[in-house]
Amino acid sequence: MRASWWKILLILGCYLWGSLNLAFFAGTAMKGKDLRRIGSGNLGTENVYKNVNKSAGALVFFGDCLKGAAPILITRAAGVSLAIQAACALAVMAGHNWPFYLHFRGGRGLAVALTSTLILNPWGGLGLVAVLGVGALTSGHGAELALVGLALQPILAWGLHMPTSIIAFSLGTLLFTLLRRAQGSPQVARPQPRPAWHVTLRCRIHHDREVCG
Repeated sequence: MRASWWKILLILGCYLWGSLNLAFFAGTAMKGKDLRRIGSGNLGTENVYKNVNKSAGALVFFGDCLKGAAPILITRAAGVSLAIQAACALAVMAGHNWPFYLHFRGGRGLAVALTSTLILNPWGGLGLVAVLGVGALTSGHGAELALVGLALQPILAWGLHMPTSIIAFSLGTLLFTLLRRAQGSPQVARPQPRPAWHVTLRCRIHHDREVCG
């Protein structure tokens, strides 16, 4: 029983580490803006880039990448099992997506998922980088391609005969992304009358927006 407590505390610590939402702090500290209520409503790089400034957006992106990488690298250096490394990575993403002090509405965790995947499943991570690169060059389709890239991860992990913990991690990142997108950013102003709930849900999941044209 005693051996299990440190694992629980480690995973809880990773959640708390992940909940340090840099986009929220950048918006409030630099512009006095709550990014949950403007732009896309997402506490992530793109909303900071568009509604704070480009430099802050870059810092948030690299900070989120570091946030995802640090717990895995530290636990790996400490000789912790691969399964616990994967659990820590998911805990960080959960904290990023659902920080307790922001009413459980944070970012979408893409940067965290990207760096975690690059470390835990390098070939899958490189594939995700390629898909995201295409998304960055394809105006207006970044959210859709990001979802495709994450959906491919469990398939690639299985095809590459990765350990079960890595396949579970890949499924977890996809599930967390779908759940956070479905939750949406309802604080963002939407036109009246509002569309039917299933239209809003489809818009959130496919396009990661509250309103679709």
